[in-house]
Amino acid sequence: MMRRASIAALAIIAGCAKDETAILLTVCSNVLPPEVDRLQLRVVAGDSSEEPLRNYDLPGQVDLQSGPLELSLRPGTSINGAIEIRASLLRGPNAIVTRRILTAFREGEDRDVRILLDGSCVDVPCSGELTCDKGSCAPLGPGNDTCREGSGGRDAGADAAEVCDADGDQYEATSCGGDDCNDREWAMHPDAAEVCDQIDNDCSGEADDGLWVVSSERYASYATTDEQAPSLAWGANFYGSAWRATKNCTTSEDCGAGETCFDNDCGVNELRFVRQEPQGSTPATADQTVLSGALPFVGEPMLAWTGTEWGVVYEDVADGALGIFFRQIDSDGLGLDFPVLISVGDEGSYAPAIAWTGSSWGAVWSELEGGSTAIQFARMDFDGFVRGGGSLTQAEEDAYSAALDWGDGLFGVAWIEASSAWFQAVSEDGVPQMEPVLASDGQSPVGWTVDVAWAGDGFALVWDQVEGGVAQLFFAKVSSDGALDVETRQIAYTGHRSVTPDLVYTGRELAVVWADGNEGDAQILLQRLTVDGDPIGGPARMIGNDTARGSRPALSWNEDYFEYGVVWQDQRLTNDTDVWFNRYLCIDGTTE
Repeated sequence: MMRRASIAALAIIAGCAKDETAILLTVCSNVLPPEVDRLQLRVVAGDSSEEPLRNYDLPGQVDLQSGPLELSLRPGTSINGAIEIRASLLRGPNAIVTRRILTAFREGEDRDVRILLDGSCVDVPCSGELTCDKGSCAPLGPGNDTCREGSGGRDAGADAAEVCDADGDQYEATSCGGDDCNDREWAMHPDAAEVCDQIDNDCSGEADDGLWVVSSERYASYATTDEQAPSLAWGANFYGSAWRATKNCTTSEDCGAGETCFDNDCGVNELRFVRQEPQGSTPATADQTVLSGALPFVGEPMLAWTGTEWGVVYEDVADGALGIFFRQIDSDGLGLDFPVLISVGDEGSYAPAIAWTGSSWGAVWSELEGGSTAIQFARMDFDGFVRGGGSLTQAEEDAYSAALDWGDGLFGVAWIEASSAWFQAVSEDGVPQMEPVLASDGQSPVGWTVDVAWAGDGFALVWDQVEGGVAQLFFAKVSSDGALDVETRQIAYTGHRSVTPDLVYTGRELAVVWADGNEGDAQILLQRLTVDGDPIGGPARMIGNDTARGSRPALSWNEDYFEYGVVWQDQRLTNDTDVWFNRYLCIDGTTE
């Protein structure tokens, strides 16, 4: 009775139009802890709809041992693309067993998908009369194989049967002499349609090949005076962008006390923020939020998004020296409360970076003391007040260009010291977890910038390094325990000066953006990468103007629109520097 009621509820939620395609889902398990009380299905669709994550919760005592649960999933809209189904058995709020399988809605066709929930030892301990066996929670005694009867091991999460078509897609595995590049994924074979999911659906060797396009660049916010050092983060259905701007004026009355208006410039800087719509136009000056007072040295902002608001760290003057400040920005782009002073060294603090853990903030910066600089770390609560941290390096060699990201329950910190790129894993409380790891090979000097991003199974680093007399981009990957999983490798071969890289992780792949070219003619290039640093396709030019003077790019991943957003500073039109914006987006017929 429970199963029939659940199927009816699911059909109502999904919206079962008769002309829609369907996923005919069979869920079964031979081994279940008696404490499991419900089944949850979460469907991640590849259609970039407003609600890409669909949840179906089937409460009540789940009885899958007496027979499989058969469900019909319908998209509710016309979908012709890949989806990911996550089936979880829960006890209270905790997932005991979770399986993930990739499949697709295909117009005019129904698809059979079977999911075997025999338990998973990943992140969840086995309980009761279960033991961990080859990644699954298995019974202590022999079990049966009800769910796999006649399916050929169709469950992508289960151990595949030793067959040549384990996923049942009618294409044989390469191990059998076939051309199925992934015989555990039904939606991956040579004749599959390539869709925007960062997966190589058609086995061409490249994910989403032929689907990426560069949009039309535009001003992020044009002004008659300098705008520099932009930062970017996606959130609240907008990109948030912050930069250092010279205060505009018409007369000296527009400036502060003791300031003079000259050439529309008060001679002081402000920290400004504006929301960028992905498909919108240049925001008006009136839409900008000024987040700081007008002071000579305000600048170097870095943004992060919590899910409800942005947080920004930046340089400003405190107690006569340059300090690091934090401020929250709400989803409408308005500054919340007052700036919080994180740090001010006796001789100054500069160049901060920020990351959000899900419950607290982390920040790093360079602090000048005794004539040299050290990397400092701070953990802050939600409101930005410091709750811990300290120095990560000794002020013996200059350490600069600190970068930060969060992953696997740790902060990953990267910096440049003694002309080399270094990495350190730090706990949420600010405690270093290892000795610093040398990421670069030491064969040639590291240049201006290093960045770090969590890559799913380790922290990826990119930096600019002089090779053959020209700065080029290099890559390495470090595990959470300090092992160098991917040793130093070059990832840019343009032959031009490649500097100031910025790196992001999408959940499946990495991307890096950088300034490339010679003085007076610098392009902004974007390169997609695998999590191990292999290039995916060629670099994309984010600037259409051949004589542009782009520099200091910042990159953000927009999972709602399946695109990358980029901002940079540019001097192409006047002697003043403006901030520009562009998008690199995937279009497969189901996305726009």
